Amino acid sequence: MATTSAWVGEGTRLQPMWEIHFPHSLGLLYSAFTYYTGFKVNSGEYKMMGLAPYGEPRYADVIRQHLVDVKPDGTFRLDMRYFDYAAGCA
Repeated sequence: MATTSAWVGEGTRLQPMWEIHFPHSLGLLYSAFTYYTGFKVNSGEYKMMGLAPYGEPRYADVIRQHLVDVKPDGTFRLDMRYFDYAAGCA
């Protein structure tokens, strides 16, 4: 199952560039932060979105170094050591 995909549109046609499959998901990353900050997963994400503009990107480098590896083409991989609960690998 694809969790993320990138497409290019030309006229009335769409051409797929790439897709990323479960368990690698930005939604999973977002849910983890929602839980970590004390909000309920699958219902508190809007609060995180609302608060985001008021924050400082203090941990952006740490997140990129340890949690998510973003490639130059936009694809990414989560470090599943921190997300093994998502795949039932606990």
